[in-house]
Amino acid sequence: MTLYKKAFIAVLLTLFALFALLYTAAHLILMRSFEQIEARGVATNIQRVCSALDDDINSLKSIALGWSKWDDVYHFVDDINQNFITNNLNDPTFVDSNLNLMVFLNKRQEIVYAKAFDLEANKEVPLPESLRAHLKPGDPLITHTDITSVHQGFLSLPEGYLMTVSLPLLTSLAEGPINGTVIWGRFLDQAQVNHLSDVLRLKVSLIPFDQTILNDAELIDPNLIQPPMPDVSFYMTPISDTEALGDTVISDVYGNPIALLHLRLARTVYSQGQTTLSYFLAAVVLIGLVFGAVTIYELERNVLRRLRVLSTQVTHIRNTGNLKTPLNVIGSDELATLGVGLESMLDALDESRMKLQAANAQLKEANDNLEQRVTARTADLTDAIELLRLEVAERRQAEELLAQARDQALEALRMKTQILSNVSHDARTPLTTIMLHSELLQRGTYGAVTDKQAQRLESILVSARQLLGFINNLLGEAQLSSGNLRLHMAPLSPAQLIREISLVVVPLAERKELKMTLEVDASVPAQIVSDSDRLKQIITNLCDNAIKFTASGQISVNLTKMDATHLLLTVKDTGRGIPKEALERIFDAFWQVDGSSTRDVNRGVGLGLSIVKQLVTAMNGMITVESELGKGTTFTIQLPMLLTESEIAPTSVA
Repeated sequence: MTLYKKAFIAVLLTLFALFALLYTAAHLILMRSFEQIEARGVATNIQRVCSALDDDINSLKSIALGWSKWDDVYHFVDDINQNFITNNLNDPTFVDSNLNLMVFLNKRQEIVYAKAFDLEANKEVPLPESLRAHLKPGDPLITHTDITSVHQGFLSLPEGYLMTVSLPLLTSLAEGPINGTVIWGRFLDQAQVNHLSDVLRLKVSLIPFDQTILNDAELIDPNLIQPPMPDVSFYMTPISDTEALGDTVISDVYGNPIALLHLRLARTVYSQGQTTLSYFLAAVVLIGLVFGAVTIYELERNVLRRLRVLSTQVTHIRNTGNLKTPLNVIGSDELATLGVGLESMLDALDESRMKLQAANAQLKEANDNLEQRVTARTADLTDAIELLRLEVAERRQAEELLAQARDQALEALRMKTQILSNVSHDARTPLTTIMLHSELLQRGTYGAVTDKQAQRLESILVSARQLLGFINNLLGEAQLSSGNLRLHMAPLSPAQLIREISLVVVPLAERKELKMTLEVDASVPAQIVSDSDRLKQIITNLCDNAIKFTASGQISVNLTKMDATHLLLTVKDTGRGIPKEALERIFDAFWQVDGSSTRDVNRGVGLGLSIVKQLVTAMNGMITVESELGKGTTFTIQLPMLLTESEIAPTSVA
């Protein structure tokens, strides 16, 4: 595709996008403004109709006020004076006041006189029975609590919509007490609605209230209504480009919706907006076409035509191979600069071609001796390949020997683990029997024992427990070394676990007259998920280690909640302490701070801390130690805290 076509398409697409953008913006801005003006006009016309209806009701009220503050009426509800009826409640009174009915009630809210009149037939008619439902004692329409009380508005009756005014009966001086109620009413019939339409030059109608009509209508923004009417809502429903409907709700004197004031209006403002938008878009399209034509012409004259000339000259140089051909470029703009650059490039290419020819001559000369050099190099490579083959064979033999040694080591480790497992099993059985019978002897199951015998039995139990612990540590070390250790995660109670451990280690501490405390902080959950046996083995080994190396003082074990996901276990003693240079090796298997042969009989073989370290690591925890000679040692363990579902549920609810 040529540059001319690309430029033409680009300008065309740009103009099209500009037209679309301008149309969208104009439609959103202009038509929105016209729609707001139209909505304001609809609301204004509805206000005009509402004001006309209010004027009718207020005119009815102004006449009724004179009757409600008249001594004759005030006393009429008590004595029902026939002369008053004859002189004041005759047919001309209804005709002159344009009334359809009058109702008088005494202070007990009883109807004492009522008269209805048909203005079209010019005769008295019965009072509508449907109105009597609103004249029962206690009805808000006839209830007045003070002398300024007024009830006015519409009533929806089967006979039609009744404009009604209810006023309290007062003296001619507008004083109380209230002696009853007077009600005036006038039906809003179709003739009056037609008269209202003619006066206001609007198509007005009253239809029964239907919420579905309002659901399909658009609520007019109250901010567009002037003067504001915060208690009244106006609705608009466009039915075509030329007509729209305006609605508002007519409520009765009780505040219940009974009818819709319905207006059919011409959409002159909207039509004018569409016409304005069409003219605007036509002007924009015309201007855009002129702009596009001028742009294409200038591109062709100043850019595209000169590019074609330059392209023709470059093609001629390519076909002839003459890099010395000059380029004729006119002007002093970017295209002229491009032509100068192309001439410089052609000169550089010509110079490079000369150098390339010289290099090719040298290369040809070098290739004449290439075969001899390749033969010599091939011989050297053959010797190197043979040496490499021998080296690979030796390395493969070494790897095979290393694999055999590894397999032998793994087999030896497996055999060691199996032997230790068998030995521990064989040793546990007699040890368990010894411990059982010793405990039975201590309890006096086989008869009473003396204090000296009890001491000997206690020594037997302590030694048996220590030996059993040593066997467990030895087996645990073998399992950890071989990678056969498996954690059995299950729910457990931290407090119960500490109590079980205290039953074992506290008597050992008391034998050495040491004070030992094991505490579980209140922040620790009642249930966690962990390996009970391994956790017990960790705490027991640390307690045994503290008891062994503490001659006097106390040992404290504390289990607390470090944070939302970790537990913190500390074992602190007041023993002899550990030298700084030994802190890095205390977790090595079979290593002890004092490696001499003269040591305490209860010191063990150096597996306890090694097993603790490996178990803590297996449980994704971390152990640290702090110690000072002569002041004691503190072991600190951080372990993940896995909660049971019963512990998680309250947290998630909170």
